[in-house]
Amino acid sequence: MAKLTKDEIRSALQEFSSCEPDDFGNDIYYLWVKDDGQIVDGYMDADQCFQCKIDSRVNDDFPEDYDWRKDVEVEGNKYFDAVVDDLYNQAKEYFEKN
Repeated sequence: MAKLTKDEIRSALQEFSSCEPDDFGNDIYYLWVKDDGQIVDGYMDADQCFQCKIDSRVNDDFPEDYDWRKDVEVEGNKYFDAVVDDLYNQAKEYFEKN
């Protein structure tokens, strides 16, 4: 069974452009993973895709000129940590079953 850690997921989300808006105004984080547990940068190389919407209140906690990568995508930001936890749980459940 492949095993991913929250630190690996957090690092991948920070490194790759993994957050995209959807058609409804939500910001969605994508975690693309191969069946061996390797995190990849994009759906073309992935066997599985896990996704999580970040809480929209994240935008209320920062001034208008905030930097998403420096202010939001950091350990300790409760909204980003919730995304990491959710993606970790999705991946863990998938890999436990497969």
